[in-house]
Amino acid sequence: MPISSLMNDNNDIESELTNSLATLKKCGVLHSKNRITIDELLNPTGEKTVYDEGTEDDIFKAVMEHHKTIQWREKNEGDISEDDVDDEPKPTHREALLAVSTLQKYISDIDDPFTQKFEVILGAFGHQTRINAAQSLKNTSITSYFTQVDAQW
Repeated sequence: MPISSLMNDNNDIESELTNSLATLKKCGVLHSKNRITIDELLNPTGEKTVYDEGTEDDIFKAVMEHHKTIQWREKNEGDISEDDVDDEPKPTHREALLAVSTLQKYISDIDDPFTQKFEVILGAFGHQTRINAAQSLKNTSITSYFTQVDAQW
């Protein structure tokens, strides 16, 4: 491909883009109600949810409480009865992703090797959580949403 073909005028590019958009509009593919920005395409609103309820102190207290619980369990490993077991339900996928979002927001301004590794781990965890959520979906057929009615003519 010759380099000169890559160096089109801006007017040529704009007119080519305009023609392409007009063709899509004529075909009925492009409508004003289905246009989205590049940001919306790359970052869907469902993935932008950020947990804002809580301060750095709340996060710190939660982490410290968790450490104390782990230390207590290590010391009292054999002393745990069924009454001591948490009956708290497992967090949902959404709650886990909100926790990841909170941690990512908290560490976004910290620049050290541990934080960078932690960001990678959080990203991988978020990705795996979304995969697990998708895999837990059950297949259905369209007939599952309708009831059969006996026709009486």
